[in-house]
Amino acid sequence: MRDSRFGPLLFGWLTEGRDQSGWTDGWAGVISLPRVVWLGEDISLRSAPIPTVDTLRTGSGSAADGVSTGPRCEIVVPEGTGRVVVHFDDHERLEVELDAAAGTLTINRSEAGLDPQAHDGLMQATHAFDQASSRPAARIFIDGSVVEVFTSAGRALSTRIYPPPPPWRIEAPPNAHHWPLAP
Repeated sequence: MRDSRFGPLLFGWLTEGRDQSGWTDGWAGVISLPRVVWLGEDISLRSAPIPTVDTLRTGSGSAADGVSTGPRCEIVVPEGTGRVVVHFDDHERLEVELDAAAGTLTINRSEAGLDPQAHDGLMQATHAFDQASSRPAARIFIDGSVVEVFTSAGRALSTRIYPPPPPWRIEAPPNAHHWPLAP
């Protein structure tokens, strides 16, 4: 952990999302986005992307629903309940479900890639939303095989997926925004 003008920072290590037999590139794992960290009221570690991550955005952003995107993007859902689906092709997709009433955010990567060695299934954050926070309900970052999701309550889920090359199509609530990200 490092200290910064934003407070304590943490970098995570995202392990390979495939069985070891699928590690064909000679390496396995990547560093996460840098995160500002703090302790929640329940003494659990909370995090959010460091504010300078916003400088990776290109353009002024647009409504996310129906957008065609490349391999690096951010999707922001400001508030509420809804589902973001990134359609990689007719058979592969990633789903991120926000359920404000239940207080959960769920990532479904069951159909996020056809690689039989890739890890799939559900990931869920509980107590995911903080109505009093100025942070959006969810910030979803996709960078090739990396997916990182941050919630308004400081919960974070990170995973690896192995979709086909873009373009990809986004299905999202009407209030969601999309930005391509610089490499």
